[in-house]
Amino acid sequence: MYHVRKAVHEDFALIAAMPQNADELFYMFPRGNYPVPPSELEEVALGRRSPTVVTEDGEVAAYCTLYDVEEGERAWLGNVIVHPNHRRGGVGSFMLAAMKHIAHTEYRAAALHLVCHNTNTGAMLFYFKHGFKPYDMKTMTDFRGQTIVGIAMSLRLGEMK
Repeated sequence: MYHVRKAVHEDFALIAAMPQNADELFYMFPRGNYPVPPSELEEVALGRRSPTVVTEDGEVAAYCTLYDVEEGERAWLGNVIVHPNHRRGGVGSFMLAAMKHIAHTEYRAAALHLVCHNTNTGAMLFYFKHGFKPYDMKTMTDFRGQTIVGIAMSLRLGEMK
């Protein structure tokens, strides 16, 4: 059974260990360098809203935050990561549902937005399956210096299932 709670200081060592390589860290935290220090992730969390973990049997299984929250309008989903031992088991869907609820109830957001990198096909399909629709794109440079595309996606929270 999954549970949701606010991330605490002790969680960030495990969260920092979740990305298994530089690509995964880039998807979760594009400004970070692999391996990312726990203190850097915690510092970022302090500047965001609702840093959230999902636990299973007391173990941190997933993490994400909200940022650029415009109360009554929109919120952006960021820093999304699922622990490697918990992938493809439903925790990502549970976490996304929890973050939709938090954005909608705590911040009265009408829409949830995110940016997904074109090189992260699995995440793109996951978000699309959960109702997110692409609406814009911008070019950016990844940690290798390669040009990639960040695809902006959104979901109207009034249409939550």
